[in-house]
Amino acid sequence: MKLSKREKQIFYLCVGLAVILILQLVVFKPLGNKLGDLNQDIQLLEAKLIKGLRQEGQRDQILKNYKTLQAFSKLSGSDEEVVSEFLREIEKLARESDVSLSDVKPRAVNKRTMYKEYTIDIRAEATMKDTIVFLYRINDSALLLKADKLVFSLKEEGADILKVNVLISGIVLF
Repeated sequence: MKLSKREKQIFYLCVGLAVILILQLVVFKPLGNKLGDLNQDIQLLEAKLIKGLRQEGQRDQILKNYKTLQAFSKLSGSDEEVVSEFLREIEKLARESDVSLSDVKPRAVNKRTMYKEYTIDIRAEATMKDTIVFLYRINDSALLLKADKLVFSLKEEGADILKVNVLISGIVLF
């Protein structure tokens, strides 16, 4: 079977197109898909790298904040041990502020979702200046203490000494 010159050209053209189609389906398309996947992976990794570099720049601030918060969660143990630690801190602050504690009563523990709140009722006697210093030290304590309720009354008519009732809350993070 002899083919004419034109038929041979058409035959070679068809074979060439078939080879190109097969190469397209077998080689180029999978290679293009693989390159697309690799480009997508590169973009994801670049985004993670940028986020990591941003966090690295904030590393010192994060560590500083962590150390600050770590002091607030250092209390652990039973409720009695935590209350005991709060009482020690309150008594120490009262001594430093020249406040005379007359009655200290721990109250019930309120359990919240992320923390426990311990309340302590305190009765004390002090001058106004010493009371203010004591309240400042309570709120500035290394433990999470704060004065919630405060009631003043004079011990005696015309005296500088006040009777002070304070409800103090302490918080322990889980």
